[in-house]
This record gives sequence, C-alpha cells and structure tokens, in this order.
Amino acid sequence: MTTPILPFRVVHENTHLLVVEKPAGMVTHPVYKHPDGTLTDFVAAWYATRDLPRPWLLHRLDKDTSGLILFARTADMLRVGVRQFEDHTITKEYAAVVWGADVPAAGLIDLRLMRDPADRRRVIVAPDEAGQAAQTRYVVVARQGNAAQVRLWPVTGRTHQLRAHLANIGHPIVGDPIYATEQSPAARLLLHAASITLSVLPDATAPPHRVTFLAPLPPDFAAALPWGHNMREGPP
Repeated sequence: MTTPILPFRVVHENTHLLVVEKPAGMVTHPVYKHPDGTLTDFVAAWYATRDLPRPWLLHRLDKDTSGLILFARTADMLRVGVRQFEDHTITKEYAAVVWGADVPAAGLIDLRLMRDPADRRRVIVAPDEAGQAAQTRYVVVARQGNAAQVRLWPVTGRTHQLRAHLANIGHPIVGDPIYATEQSPAARLLLHAASITLSVLPDATAPPHRVTFLAPLPPDFAAALPWGHNMREGPP
C-alpha cells in the first residue's frame, strides 16, 4: 500500500500515543466555520487507511499557530493525558516573535482574561476579579530591530492566552491578525508550539515516564527575521 502524503509531520507514534506537528493555517478539529479539512480529519483518514481506530485528540492549537499536538491511541493514554492536563503537569513551551525589542528580559504575566463582549474573536484583560485566572512565563532569546524572539511557558491554558497577554503588555506577536496592528514581515502568526513534556505509557508493561517532544522552528518562522533556529535555555 502506498503511504499517503500527510499534511502534517509525525513526530512520534507508539502503541499509546501519537504526536504530530500541525502546520500554521490548519484548524485542529471541526468547528462551525470549518466542518472538515481539519487536522483530526486528516489523522482519522490516515488511520483508516491502516485499518486502525481513530485516536482521541488531547488538546488543540489555534488555526494560525503551528507546532505539537497530542493524540491518545488507547483509553489508558486518554485517561493519563486528560489527568495531566487537569493537574497542569504537562509542560508546554512556545516560541514567538513579538513587536518591540524593549520587552523586559524575563517575567511572569499574571492577568485575568475574559471574552471581549464587543468582539467574540478576542479575549481581553478582565476587570477586578472577573474572568479567568491566567499566567504566562516568558524569557527573551534575542532582539533584532524592532522585534524580539521569546520563549513562553503557559501556566494556565486559556483561549488566546499567549496572544492576549503579550498584546496587553505592549508586545503583540508579529503577524497576529487580531491583536497586532503593525505591518508584519511574516505571512502568518509567528507563534509555534515548540516543546511538550508529559508522562507517557510505554509499549511494554511499565509505569508512565516523562518524555519531551520537540518541534524545531519552521523555516518561514525562522526566516521572518535573521535569527536562525537556535534558542537558549531559559528558566525552569
């Protein structure tokens, strides 16, 4: 049987887990305005060609964000994965390019978020104790012209959290069609899910163990500004 050409990169696959790298511009799962042609549709079709059960999606990324997404292939991995997301024991790291080279070298953005009542596409900082608690840690990797490359660790996982947090401190992500107003040197949102660490079930009988999966910066991301693919180690 001919192996189909997949519109995503397979990072890892074993008995329990599938890890893929979603390209920017692809919707993660069917929604009202995008009922088909999504990542989960492509994964399901690929598994059908191999007579395998469709895996369960464990989380999502925005359409314009590229990077790592997890699928559980067994009910045991689904249970283990869901529990880790609920307990916040999965560590996700993002890379982004933001406007403004004067962004502080590192910090914790701790701002509650809520849907913008005037524009349901957006989230905004909530007044007082309204909205949901949201925290994002970041560190600057490089500065170039009027932009900076940063690494981001979301402590919580709210809708548009990274995009809204960075915009609120005056450093929106380059290429963001909702939160940035500056003219972009990139054709898309420069936000990439570069790393994810979680406990996985091995193929053999053994307890779960911690594994980190990586997705290097895509060529279009790295080429937007002349920084290459390397990123320094940041805070834990």
